[in-house]
Amino acid sequence: MDAIEGGTASWVLRYRLAGKQREVTLGNYPDISLLRARKKATAARARIDAGIDVAAEKRKSLRRWPAQDVAVNQRARMIGERGQGHRPR
Repeated sequence: MDAIEGGTASWVLRYRLAGKQREVTLGNYPDISLLRARKKATAARARIDAGIDVAAEKRKSLRRWPAQDVAVNQRARMIGERGQGHRPR
C-alpha cells in the first residue's frame, strides 16, 4: 500500500520485468478491499510471469480520452441523421 500526503492510499503491485522495475496501481483504499487487491495482484502476477507488462497495458488503455469517444459518437449520430431522408449531392 502506498500513501501520499493528500491522504490517498492505494494498493500497488511492484515487479521487475526484463530487468526493469515497474509498478501498477491495483486500486484505491478503501474502495478496493485487501482481499480484492490480493486477487487482482495474483491475476496480474500470472500475466507478468507470462511476460506481459501489465503496467504498460494499463497505461495504454487509459490513453484514450473520453472526449475522443464523444466526438466519434457525435459524428456517427450526425451521419445517421443526415442519412435518413437526405438526398446525396
